[in-house]
Amino acid sequence: MITTFELEAPYRFLLSAAAEFYAGFTPMGGAAQAGGGRLKLGLLLDRTFTPACVTLTQTGTRLQALVEGSDDVARVRAQLARMLGLEADGQAWARVGERDEVLGALQRQTPGFFTAGFPSPYEAGVQGVLSHRSSIAQGAALKRRLAQAHGTVLGGLAILPTPVQLLELREFPGLAAPKLNVLHGLARAALDGTLDADRLRAMPVEQALDSLQALHGIGPWTAGHMLFRGASLQDELPLTEPRVQRAFAVA
Repeated sequence: MITTFELEAPYRFLLSAAAEFYAGFTPMGGAAQAGGGRLKLGLLLDRTFTPACVTLTQTGTRLQALVEGSDDVARVRAQLARMLGLEADGQAWARVGERDEVLGALQRQTPGFFTAGFPSPYEAGVQGVLSHRSSIAQGAALKRRLAQAHGTVLGGLAILPTPVQLLELREFPGLAAPKLNVLHGLARAALDGTLDADRLRAMPVEQALDSLQALHGIGPWTAGHMLFRGASLQDELPLTEPRVQRAFAVA
């Protein structure tokens, strides 16, 4: 099943900037590819958890999307808008850079970049759990193997197991039983709507973080990872991440 549609890009948005980020974004674990003016993303769609592979190109202010695995254009469109920041007011963002010299300098360093998030809080949460007490590279490698063995391969990308598929998993090489238990909790939370991105984005930040930290095995870092990078909040910083704090201080 292949579907195509177009999206309008915000003022000054460049797909090449997002593609450059995803090309080096190890935590996606094989679910993103960039090159030749294209960005390819593998994802599970919101609420239905249907696997899909989206290939994006840009012509002027228009983004062209080719979707494998789903014909649910409205859902794919909304999820891409959240991940890439396409819902942002580009002109307002440019004006902020003109008023604030720090943000203006960052905008000049990364022209055309808006947001590049995980497909969902569920996928960000799985990556966070897999990386706990190991390196990001190790967690990403484990995520890729898990996706290849128990998820879906579309367009050459390995897409995570759905929550239902994850709940069927009883063991996996390199995945300790306590981590698998936490992942099962995330899968159940995804199925009951607790991890729904729209739900989390509609809540005050502290309330959303508290809701996520109430899940078994989820601490402040992973909760922030799921909210800020999984639900792709705008105008917020994941200040539980030391490297973000360092970058903020340097800027």
